[in-house]
Amino acid sequence: MPVVDVHTHMYPPVYMDLLRSRQQIPYVRSFPDDPAAGDRLVILPAEDTASTSRGRPIGSEYYDVNEKLSFMSKHNIDISVLSLANPWLDWLPPDSAAETARKVNDDVERMCSEHEGKLFAFGTLPLSAPADEIVAEIDRLVTLPHHRGIVMGTSGLGSGLDDPELDPLYASLEKHEQ
Repeated sequence: MPVVDVHTHMYPPVYMDLLRSRQQIPYVRSFPDDPAAGDRLVILPAEDTASTSRGRPIGSEYYDVNEKLSFMSKHNIDISVLSLANPWLDWLPPDSAAETARKVNDDVERMCSEHEGKLFAFGTLPLSAPADEIVAEIDRLVTLPHHRGIVMGTSGLGSGLDDPELDPLYASLEKHEQ
């Protein structure tokens, strides 16, 4: 029986590029006043100050697929299911969220297909986009051979997971048995 690492957070290259390009939360960068700290992921306002340890360490194990595969080999893990971690895509402007989700999901699909049988994924949803665009991404995700479900934050569309505005998403997920 294969050993499966059921849910591993991984930031694909397209997502890391986006986070590194940003000047506001969320973002990734190293800080000149603390170069030894390395790259830091800043996702909360309280982490965006020099008076504390800024952000969270984000080493290559979070975004380099070769590091992931090396970890799997070292620990005798046969299969891993990848997904984004916080911050998901909820912070994106509505007019770019769906396109960014497509790029992120396609990048993860590419990584999985390059390592056939070793990697699978949970897709990410553009929850700040209009509901029809979110449903379109769910419909598209089921066509990607390495995607096995979705991951989303608990804020939903900003009003929690029981928000009636999420009903079309849940209907689509149910339709596709996700």
